Amino acid sequence: MARSGFAIVMWGAPERAPATAWAPRVAGVLGALEEHAGVARFVRYDERRVAHAVASDEQSVLAFLGSHPTNLDDAGVPQPDEGIRTTLIGFDEREDDESLCQVSIHVGDQRSQNTLSADFSHLDPQAPFEAFPGCVRAFSPTWACVVSNPNMRRRLDEFEESLPPGVWEMMRIDRMLHWRNYFGPERAGELDPGAVADRQDVIVGPLHEGVQVILGERWESDEVLYERQRELEPLLLGERTAAR
Repeated sequence: MARSGFAIVMWGAPERAPATAWAPRVAGVLGALEEHAGVARFVRYDERRVAHAVASDEQSVLAFLGSHPTNLDDAGVPQPDEGIRTTLIGFDEREDDESLCQVSIHVGDQRSQNTLSADFSHLDPQAPFEAFPGCVRAFSPTWACVVSNPNMRRRLDEFEESLPPGVWEMMRIDRMLHWRNYFGPERAGELDPGAVADRQDVIVGPLHEGVQVILGERWESDEVLYERQRELEPLLLGERTAAR
C-alpha cells in the first residue's frame, strides 16, 4: 500500500515473548489510534483476501496475533528468527472503503527490532501527532517518531549520497529528528537539551519513561521541517545525526 502522508513509527528492543505479552501493548496502540486519529474500525485480510474485523480490546488482539503462528514453540512463544509479522488496515467512518491507515506489526523477535508502525495517507497531520503519546505509552518503545514520508525519503536520499560506497548500515531514520520524536530511557542520554534551551521552535520534555522532542506543535510544511532538521540535529544529536 503506497503512502504519501505521515506515519507513526515505533521501535522496541529485541524481545522474545509470547503473543499474550504483546496483545495488551498492541491493543493499547489501536485504542490510541481510535481515540485520537479517527480510526473507526480495524480489519485483517486472510490469504483469500476475506476481511475479518479486529477490535481494539486485548482478547481480540490476542486472537488476531495468535492467528499468525509464523514460528511458535509449544508454549506459543515466537522463535528468534521469526517473531510475529502481520498487518491491519484501519478505516474511518466514511461510507466508502478507502483505507485510512495501515498498521504493520513485527513483535516477538529476539534478534532484531520489534516494531509497530501506522502509515497514514488521507488524514489531518495533527491526528497522528495527537495519537503519538498514547501509542508510545502503550507500546513502550526505545525510539519512536511521527514522520513525514516525503521528508523522510528526501533525507534518506541525501544521507545515502553522503556515505562511502557500500556503507548501508548507517542509513537509519533514528539518526534524524522528525516532527515529533521519542527517546526511551535507553537513548535519552544521546540528547543535549541544553543546546536548544533558548529556542522557541523546538520543545524538549518528558514523555512516558523517556524524552520527547517536538519540532513545532502545528504542522507547517516539509520545507519548514527540513530547515529545522538541518539546524537542530547537530545541536541535539551531535555526531549521531544524519545531517551534513
